Amino acid sequence: MGEPARRLFRHHDFLFLQQAPPRLAGAESPIDLQEFERFEPEVIVINDTLRRGFPEGRLRLRFERGLRFYALREGGRVVASTWLVQPGGQEFIDEGGIGLKMDHDAASIRDAFVVADRRGRGLFPRLVAAAAARIGGLSALWSVVDRSNTPSLRAHFRAGFEPLDRLQVVHLAGALLIRLRWPGRIPRGTVYAEGRRLVFTGRSYQDFRARHLA
Repeated sequence: MGEPARRLFRHHDFLFLQQAPPRLAGAESPIDLQEFERFEPEVIVINDTLRRGFPEGRLRLRFERGLRFYALREGGRVVASTWLVQPGGQEFIDEGGIGLKMDHDAASIRDAFVVADRRGRGLFPRLVAAAAARIGGLSALWSVVDRSNTPSLRAHFRAGFEPLDRLQVVHLAGALLIRLRWPGRIPRGTVYAEGRRLVFTGRSYQDFRARHLA
């Protein structure tokens, strides 16, 4: 499919994964993990170092909406990072206009990343376990992964995550959202046009998306 066609036809297929209870074994071992509860200039430096591409405004917005940021270092070098949606918060999947609501004892991973030359060495489960241990008292850890992202899925499965639900949508010409598969087992938060399979994504949808995007 060429680029013009991709712009007209956007297909998204997400798996909702859960690790319950979170695997915290080894989280107490020595690990150089930085936790950021609020925006600091160093977050931009880490974002740029890892070439994550998030603009400063998006980074600030995530903190404003209750997310925390974690960076894992080895020998002073940042080798992995992740965001966590805190208990009681919401992970909003803007491609489908649906939120995954965290219970009081659950959290969700967002945009976990390991540098290329350190992948396959067990950094992902260490990062996740250490970040979850910082929160404490969790009975479940969630993650939403695109099914086309095979390396990420493989890392999640190795870390003990299991698929619980699925969201599959098609966005046509940026104007019509078709919900092909709708999750029924996840704790849903804010949803745009609940129960509707065909959704026009005009001004109302864009305003809704802007209010919940993080």
